[in-house]
Amino acid sequence: MVLPSPGFARKASESLLLTQFVEARLGENRDATGRSALLYANILKSLPTSSMVAAKSYRTAIQTGDMRQAIATARILESRGIVDPEMPLLMFNDAVMRRDWKAAEVALGQLEILRNFAFMEPLLKAWLDSVRGENFADDLDRAGAESTTRFYASDQAILLLLANGNTDTALRLLKPIIAEKEQSTIVLRMAVADHFLAMGKSDIALSLLDAAGSSAEARLTARIGQNPRVKGSSKIGLPRGLALLYNRLGTDLGNQRAAYLALFFAQNAQMLAPGSDDMTLGLARAYFANDDTRAAQTRLQNIAPSSPWSLIANNLLIGSLLSKDRAEEAEALARQALAVTPNQADLMVLVARALDLQKRDQEAAEILAKAVTAAEAQNASPTTLASYYVMLGSSQEKAGIWPEGLESLKKADSLVPNNATILNYLGYAQLERRENLTEAVKLIQKAYELNPSSAAITDSLGWAFFLTGDKVQAVEYLEKALQGEPADPTINEHLGDAYWQAGRRVEARYAWRTAAMLTEGENKSRLSAKLDSGLTEALIAP
Repeated sequence: MVLPSPGFARKASESLLLTQFVEARLGENRDATGRSALLYANILKSLPTSSMVAAKSYRTAIQTGDMRQAIATARILESRGIVDPEMPLLMFNDAVMRRDWKAAEVALGQLEILRNFAFMEPLLKAWLDSVRGENFADDLDRAGAESTTRFYASDQAILLLLANGNTDTALRLLKPIIAEKEQSTIVLRMAVADHFLAMGKSDIALSLLDAAGSSAEARLTARIGQNPRVKGSSKIGLPRGLALLYNRLGTDLGNQRAAYLALFFAQNAQMLAPGSDDMTLGLARAYFANDDTRAAQTRLQNIAPSSPWSLIANNLLIGSLLSKDRAEEAEALARQALAVTPNQADLMVLVARALDLQKRDQEAAEILAKAVTAAEAQNASPTTLASYYVMLGSSQEKAGIWPEGLESLKKADSLVPNNATILNYLGYAQLERRENLTEAVKLIQKAYELNPSSAAITDSLGWAFFLTGDKVQAVEYLEKALQGEPADPTINEHLGDAYWQAGRRVEARYAWRTAAMLTEGENKSRLSAKLDSGLTEALIAP
């Protein structure tokens, strides 16, 4: 029997590693990040000195949430002098979890040296000083003096005070935040309410919640009403406080399209507060920001139907299906959720959005009317009600339910006056029907004054001038609208019509040809007819 030589075995091993590396790289581009992460981790065991493999392993570990592997590979990279700006935060969080305060101090020092996230150092130092029984007031003062940190310092001051038993001062600082009823502070209000529930102070918890403000607060309020001793509540402490900071940072970064960093902070928040539904929501949002819909949906499905956050999770999940034009699936899921909570206005709106995508306008209008009634009964904010009335008016318009649609749009305008979007919608809906043109033009002019940078509103104003016979201003505003949205078929068609009436026939055909390339169906047929025979009364854009 002839045994393979050591050289043969080595080459076979190298070939296997190369195959795994290629598969891992391909997996990153084929929505198979989990498989890639496992492959990179395996390759790193055989090639522990490869900085490239370590860097790949680090990134995919963050993407999949394997924070143990992320920490291990970050240490390998750090030992070779390769340190990404966010890595000291990961090292700090690892030290906190191990209660190694010396290592945490070292990580903060590195954070300051690398600068990118140095603005966070005072807040992290405050938590470190707090848990060591030292004075953290100076840290908060330093945070308040820094413009970037100041934005987060007020939240963190409240959490630090609660963690240290200074309830009265914390509640005093929280009072104006509660009064503002901002969507961005729901997680904070819920976390503080949860803290007081864990202390057996359900009366204080209830005073912090706005039952009409969000489904999460409404559900927690109802649960407290049924049983003041809510199970699973937890007090604010070091890991939870840091998780809330990272969660808000991750949300803000996701909104700013810093997708990878949004995911980094969301993963760290989840690591520090595992099993927290609010952190799971933040992680799902970060996955959506990274276009990883599958991972986001998987996380959202981990939130139990009994959770106060389950309706928001459903909204995100259904919204993700709608964004992928999976309207039938979205409708089924929304109706399933609505069967559990039949008077939930935001779920009715999601059903309506799914129906709208399926061009079932009559049904959409019917369920939106119910959503408006439910929202009014729940004392929803004027802004929320106005948005529902705009959607209702839009569906009624598409379904031919007019002038009821006009009344819905007027109701939205009365709820939130001087809103450019509502004014534009109200005016344009009348332009399309060629009714009340003088009033419609005034509404759109007002919308333009409020938001002159909007291409959609500028188009509406140019089209209003076209329909009222002002050729010069029609061309002027439609050309400006096109500069803002050059690939918009409606603007191109409007401008082509205006050019034709102004005697600029060659430019008109160019604009129509561009519009025809960008649209389909009935609009394309109308544009083809214009290109063949020019503009007639019957072929003017709707």
